[in-house]
Amino acid sequence: MRERNRELVEQFWQLMNTNDWQAVGALLHDEYVLEWPQSGERIRGRENFAALNAHHPAAGPWHFTVRYIVADADGAVSDVAVTDGVVRAHVVSFFEVRDDRIWRMIEYWPDRRVEIVEVQEHTPAFHDLLLIAGQLAQARYIAVQEDHIEESILLGAFVERRCAGFLRCIIQVIGRDRDRPPIQYAGHVLREGYVEAFGVVPAYRRQGVGQMMQERVIGLCRQRQCYQIRSRSPITGQENYALKLKMGYAIHPSAENDSYYFIKLLADIPTVG
Repeated sequence: MRERNRELVEQFWQLMNTNDWQAVGALLHDEYVLEWPQSGERIRGRENFAALNAHHPAAGPWHFTVRYIVADADGAVSDVAVTDGVVRAHVVSFFEVRDDRIWRMIEYWPDRRVEIVEVQEHTPAFHDLLLIAGQLAQARYIAVQEDHIEESILLGAFVERRCAGFLRCIIQVIGRDRDRPPIQYAGHVLREGYVEAFGVVPAYRRQGVGQMMQERVIGLCRQRQCYQIRSRSPITGQENYALKLKMGYAIHPSAENDSYYFIKLLADIPTVG
């Protein structure tokens, strides 16, 4: 039994490497259960297992490298490196076997990695992100469309496959949202990234999640040769204020309500025509 259980777990990870989640389901017991104690989640059944993996945001195909497998008469334990080409983590999995199928798994992700990914509309990740934005009273800012918007960038922060935060940044000509004439410098029209929505689930605050999203969007705005990045936050957003000051933003009071604008210069000489 010990050797058979080892072979079963080896076959499981081999099929996981194909990213054919339905094929992996053939190795699972009819009463299969997957538990993630760190997040308190429980996944029941092979169909839910396949859907979970199919809908998880990824930069590319998932690759699994087995470090070791230890088996006994009841099941096995594996330590596996996991990557999608960008995110790198490892998972320790405890397998219980019944009727020559994987009946129960308990998994621990020691690294608790934060993934910052660009989220597209009409995807499961977008749905999860929108739910979190709704909980933080910002859902209306996620999909708003205006004529002055040239491009919309939507970032999601995912921890153990759960949405922990979001950031929406729009690319626009500076002043166009206020019907101002464009500003030109050395023959170039100045553009900016404007952060329309930004939030982190309370349980994940003060863990660097917000700063990771801010750093990613600053990099994306620089790639698009934006002259500056700007956002507005109410006076109640003290944690947001602290983050922006830490990252070198300047402050300007808003005339609209009890809020402040935060502005960070991204380029000394704009290069976008």
